[in-house]
Amino acid sequence: MPLSHPDSRFVTVLSGTFFVAFGNTFDATKLKALPAGGIYTEPTGANTLGKLMTNRRLLQSQAKVPVEAPTSIPPMPQPQASRPKMTQINGPDKPDNEERSGHGAAAAMPIFLSTPQELSVTSSAAGTVGISQVGGQSATVLYGDPLRAGLDTVLIHVESNRPIMPLSHPHSRFVSVLPGTFFVAFGDAHDETKLKAFPPGDIYTEPAGANHFGETRNERVLIAITGYGPSGTTYVNPAASGTTQVDLT
Repeated sequence: MPLSHPDSRFVTVLSGTFFVAFGNTFDATKLKALPAGGIYTEPTGANTLGKLMTNRRLLQSQAKVPVEAPTSIPPMPQPQASRPKMTQINGPDKPDNEERSGHGAAAAMPIFLSTPQELSVTSSAAGTVGISQVGGQSATVLYGDPLRAGLDTVLIHVESNRPIMPLSHPHSRFVSVLPGTFFVAFGDAHDETKLKAFPPGDIYTEPAGANHFGETRNERVLIAITGYGPSGTTYVNPAASGTTQVDLT
C-alpha cells in the first residue's frame, strides 16, 4: 500500500523483479517492473506503492546483505575537518533538477525509476569527482554533489575492455552493478587472478582508504556509487593510471 518516508532514499533491486509506482492510492496499472539492476528513488515525503511478483527480491535500502570484507582493508577513518586533497578534472554539467541553494545544499531528490536497459549515461566523466577517469567513461550525478559534504549518488558508464588501476577514495561508498558484469578486487597492485565478477544486481563496498582495482571485459558496464562526500580519488601509481589528472584541491 502507498507509504512515504521522512528521508530521501536510493533503491537498487538486487534480485527478482519488483513492481513500483508513485501515488496516494494503489493502482496496479501504474506499476513499473524493475528487474535486478533496476533503480529508483524515494524522495522525502513521496508516497510509493509496490507489489512483489516473485519470491526472490532484495532491495538495497532494506536488505541486510552480508559482505565479505577483504582482510587488507584499513579501519574506517574519523571524519576530517578539512576537505581532503583530490586529483581530478573538471566535471560535467549537473542535470536540470540539480539546482543548488544556500551553501551548496542539494535540491529535493527527483523521482527516478529505470530498468537496467533504460539507463543511458552519455555526459563526459571529466571532472566528476571520486571516479577513476579512465578512457571510455561517462558519468551523471543523480543526486547531491560529490564535491561537498552530504549524500550523493553517481551513475558511471564504462566501455568494454577497460582496466582500472589500484586507487582509493577518502570516504566509504556503496556500489551497485546495474547492466553489465564488472570485475573488482582489493589490493595495492593490479592482479587479474583476484578479480571477482559482479553481474547486474550485485553489490560491494569501497571503505575509505581501501585500494581497489577493476576492469570491464566484453561488454559495457554501468554502476551506481552512493557515498557521503566530499569525494576524491588517489591512485597508488598515478603515472600508470592511464588518465590525465588535474589537482582540484
